[in-house]
Amino acid sequence: MKHSKNILEVTLSSRKTTSSRIKEFFILGLVPNRIDLLMEAAGPDFSEAFASRIRAREGDLEFNLVALQDLLAMKRAANRPQDQADIAALDDPNLLNLGQDGGSEKDG
Repeated sequence: MKHSKNILEVTLSSRKTTSSRIKEFFILGLVPNRIDLLMEAAGPDFSEAFASRIRAREGDLEFNLVALQDLLAMKRAANRPQDQADIAALDDPNLLNLGQDGGSEKDG
């Protein structure tokens, strides 16, 4: 996987919604490489999700990833159409475990 040293050069938008499940979110990038950062999310408590996070590294860049079970819980709670599609894809029993390739490690 290649990554850019200019990783912060992204499109950033703040949006407010009328959804009772999601109040405010930020959009990073553009489709198909868009990431929505939710300011509040239903599902596991932050401290629980942070404790079970996956620590990952790509070159000199270190970052945290939400554990699969917590991501699925958040997507089930949000239950938007895209979340439903993501759940179907992520619930695949053949999905690779991030910790198996040596590039990521579980921190906890």
